[in-house]
Amino acid sequence: MRAQYESMPGPCPLALAYARVPSRRFVTRAELMARMDLVRASLERALAAVPLAESARVAGLSPCHFQRLFSATYGSSPRQYQDRHRFAWARAQLSTGRPVNEVASQMGYSETSAFTRAFKAATGVSPRRWTRHSQEMST
Repeated sequence: MRAQYESMPGPCPLALAYARVPSRRFVTRAELMARMDLVRASLERALAAVPLAESARVAGLSPCHFQRLFSATYGSSPRQYQDRHRFAWARAQLSTGRPVNEVASQMGYSETSAFTRAFKAATGVSPRRWTRHSQEMST
C-alpha cells in the first residue's frame, strides 16, 4: 500500500501547513493524506450525499478540521467536490437516455422536482433540456 502512495504526487506542503495538519494523532502526515485520499475516493463514488460527520469520522478528524483540511488540499469543500462528481454522473446517465426519475432515485432524491432544482443549480439547464441536447448532439 505504501508504494501506491509513493507514486502519487503529494499534497501541497503550503496547504498542509495552512490547514495545520495534526502530526501527533497520526504516525505521519502521509498516513493522514492516505485517509484523506480514501475519503476523496469514496466521495467520488457515492451517488447519495455523504454527511460531513461521516467523512470526518473516516478521516479521524473533527468535522470542522476535516472540512478545513479537505478544502485546503483539494480546492473545494467536501460537499462541492462530491456534488461535482455526482452531477457529472447524472449528466452521463441522462445523455444515455435514462429517465430523469430513475437517475434522481439512484442519487437519493425522493422527489424528481428536488433533483431537477439541484441539477439546474449545478449545471444551469434542466435535466430534460440536457437530455434533449445530448440526443440532438448524438444524431
